[in-house]
Amino acid sequence: MPRFLDALFGVGAWTYDPVEKLWIVPDRNASGPGREYYCIQITGDWFKARLSDEECS
Repeated sequence: MPRFLDALFGVGAWTYDPVEKLWIVPDRNASGPGREYYCIQITGDWFKARLSDEECS
């Protein structure tokens, strides 16, 4: 998965959360308040999460 994410998003653009077992990638194209992230599981399933400005502070 790390090589795939490096190729898709760029080297170092993602982090791994061992507790949740997710690779997390900020969505650089997201607009609007807060921040958006791609959350990718080892199975290849993914979802998108948005954190409000208050949650990011």
